[in-house]
Amino acid sequence: MKKNNVKGQIIKILVIAFAILLVYVLFIFPLIKFNESEDKLLEAGKRYFEVNKNLLPNEGSVSTVGAVKLLDQKYIDDLRTSYNNSTCDSRNSFVKVKRKEGKYTYYAYLKCGIFSSNIDHDGPVITLNGKDTIYVERGDSFKDPGIKSVVDNQDGTIKTDLVDVRGEVDSNIIGTYKITYSVSDSLLNKTVVTRNVIVRQDLAKTVEKETPNDNFYKGNSSINYIKFNGQLFRIVGLDKDKNIKIVNTEDISNVDYDSVYNWLNEVYYPSINENSKKYLVTNYEFCNDTVSAKKLNSYKACNSKIKGNAGLLGINDYNNSLKEGESYLYTDTINLTSNKATSKEVWTSRNFFFGQDSKYYKYNSNYMFNVRPVLIIKNGTKIKCGSGTLNNPYSIGDFNKVKAGSSVSNLRSGEYITYNNVIYRVSSVKDNDVKVISYYNYPIVSEDSTSTIYNPNKKNNVAYQIENNVSSVVSSKIFIKHKTLINIYDKVSTYSGKHSTKTFNIKFSAPSMYDLYSATNLFTWYSDYSKKTGIYYGSNNGTIINEKGSSTMPISTRFSGYLNTDIAIVSGDGTLDNPYKISN
Repeated sequence: MKKNNVKGQIIKILVIAFAILLVYVLFIFPLIKFNESEDKLLEAGKRYFEVNKNLLPNEGSVSTVGAVKLLDQKYIDDLRTSYNNSTCDSRNSFVKVKRKEGKYTYYAYLKCGIFSSNIDHDGPVITLNGKDTIYVERGDSFKDPGIKSVVDNQDGTIKTDLVDVRGEVDSNIIGTYKITYSVSDSLLNKTVVTRNVIVRQDLAKTVEKETPNDNFYKGNSSINYIKFNGQLFRIVGLDKDKNIKIVNTEDISNVDYDSVYNWLNEVYYPSINENSKKYLVTNYEFCNDTVSAKKLNSYKACNSKIKGNAGLLGINDYNNSLKEGESYLYTDTINLTSNKATSKEVWTSRNFFFGQDSKYYKYNSNYMFNVRPVLIIKNGTKIKCGSGTLNNPYSIGDFNKVKAGSSVSNLRSGEYITYNNVIYRVSSVKDNDVKVISYYNYPIVSEDSTSTIYNPNKKNNVAYQIENNVSSVVSSKIFIKHKTLINIYDKVSTYSGKHSTKTFNIKFSAPSMYDLYSATNLFTWYSDYSKKTGIYYGSNNGTIINEKGSSTMPISTRFSGYLNTDIAIVSGDGTLDNPYKISN
């Protein structure tokens, strides 16, 4: 029994001894070493100021030298922790000297692992009146709410009038302004606080002000440009709920009228970047009245409507925008409107087929014409910058450029890239597949090429020449082979119409008529074809032609392909003027 007691006592003593040793090794010894390092830092700082007497502070002032400088100039050899030999935080360590009544007092602050010096190194706490970010409507007066209090952990309350306040706000100019508040304590520990003042402008109120009569921009307006989803739009006007109607300034694709609302909501709308969608009204009622020729020029109000997230301009939009017979909405190409003329005919804007300057013309609703999508921005949306001009369009801050170094898989539909001096437009980005279309035509198709079907495996076929000749005019290094679907129609192509498909594993093809950003006013081939009349191609007014044996078939064409997603973005902002430069 006694032996067991003795043994138990020995074990207890050993456990206590081990615990004391552990505490010493983990805490006491490192603390001793830390204090030694702190003293070394303090002495190094004193030597520094002895050598550099001109840097000593004036009466009532403080001078500081950082540990980084003391290490660089060899006033101290090294600063390390004792328990894992890691380097101390020299960037946040320093020596300060304060002069008071002719005497110099030195303070060392060292941060080393879990230990730090017990001296004041924190600046005062500045508390502002109001919020850190303040929004101001353009034209409204702004007065800085100022400072509520300044408190230091050593000096106590500091008068607010000692705070240095800098920054000005011009509430007549949209933008983000910064006001900085800075103050130091008696050891010159400095605190800087920033308030952001964002001068913004309500988009709907701006439209109201610029369109005082009926809330529609008119004539050849030059102050209704807006950048949205990274692309340029025109503001058309306001609806009864003060939502803002905008229309793309370019043709996006070619679609038949009977399918266009399916295409807009199945292809176009999903391509819009998610942050931009937050600003849009969804399930909106777009006009789709049938308008007789007799009422065409007087039609300004809509009765029948179709719901969707994206739509088309109606004849009423064009008529409401007229001033002295002119409107910024009329283009050099033929565009679908949202209105039918009869059960089988649709109204388009402009007509150049017959050398006329008609504002509208009717065509079979199965024909494919240019599509310029219309979107509805929510009432309450704010303008972040811009003046509404072509060179400085309004921006609501919905879209940011892709960062340099990012993979091309981060690109967005509609953006531009360039490689080896060739410009491409991003058509779609889906499941890490990035499809692009060449911006310009290239002479890669011969005059005697066959165009009854689209088959890249058949020599002398349009498809074969595109697949095999692209690499002779541009670098193909950035492209990969990809399974490409070709649409085949018995008679006439329509987006929602019955058709079959054929898949080819190829690197290059003509774009489909229904691809985003495939519309162009150049003679160019498309990959879709009809068994009756052959491959479709585009004309110089942006319409689609499908005439077997036509003498005007293109010998140069745009092409599409899929990018290697290992490629990175180097620079640029994704616009036509400054496309993203990419590198393999």
